[in-house]
Amino acid sequence: MSNIPFRAENSRDPYPRHLLAVVRRDLDRYPAVALMGARQVGKTTLVRDLSRERGLTYCTLDDRETRARALEDPEGLLAEVAGTGAVFDEVQRAPDLLLAVKEVVDREQRLGQFILTGSNQPRVASGVADSLQGRVAYRTLRPLTLREQRYEETPARWSWFFDLKDAELRDRLDEAQALSGPLDWAAITAAGGMPRTLAAPREAQIDILGQYLQTFAQRDARDVLGSELPDQFEQFVRLAAARTGQELNASNLARDLGVAPNTVQRWVGALKRCYLATTVPAYSR
Repeated sequence: MSNIPFRAENSRDPYPRHLLAVVRRDLDRYPAVALMGARQVGKTTLVRDLSRERGLTYCTLDDRETRARALEDPEGLLAEVAGTGAVFDEVQRAPDLLLAVKEVVDREQRLGQFILTGSNQPRVASGVADSLQGRVAYRTLRPLTLREQRYEETPARWSWFFDLKDAELRDRLDEAQALSGPLDWAAITAAGGMPRTLAAPREAQIDILGQYLQTFAQRDARDVLGSELPDQFEQFVRLAAARTGQELNASNLARDLGVAPNTVQRWVGALKRCYLATTVPAYSR
């Protein structure tokens, strides 16, 4: 890695996103691209840039009026963007819009016509898959990598890792470490890779991440668990994170939380489903 400093706190310079080149290529091959990912990983920033670059109309379903139209008259909304194509941000808020998009895609067969984004909820992933099977490239935007945080425009290529002999491999790794410069791994790990968190002052980052976890437990996981014990589920996520690298002991976790072991097992399954919702192969849909 080149010796590029991390961005200063509160800088407005955008981070490079390595997935951007991949999505551009997908738009030249598929009628639609579905960009999934956890909240606050930077999906909206990426698709806003693409909408300007490609001349697509940007529509966010976080907007009350747009959401109402997508729910009540999705065909009419699509007719208004027929000439440009569109980005539909937070498409999970109007699932029936996907069926209307499918009809337009099948009728017009235009490449790069739609970009759809959604949070990493199993319902959203399955909805895109069922409605747009074979018509969509499915991509996942994850938190910022270390190279993105260091403003490096291209991702690392590690194919040489498996091709070199031991002595050559050690020399190559030593060279990469020297180029990288000193890194505070404790600070990097604590901050994570969410753009909003990284842009905040160091003293505010823990509070932001705590709010993020609360939102995940109270909203996102509810898609899997319903209204089941959201406060205790949040505490479960915190306790499970504290046991990273250890063997899962559902009985011990259940005792600490005051719930049954099978409840802990169900919550572990919910976390897996939220994760797997964003890890399907890009072209299997």
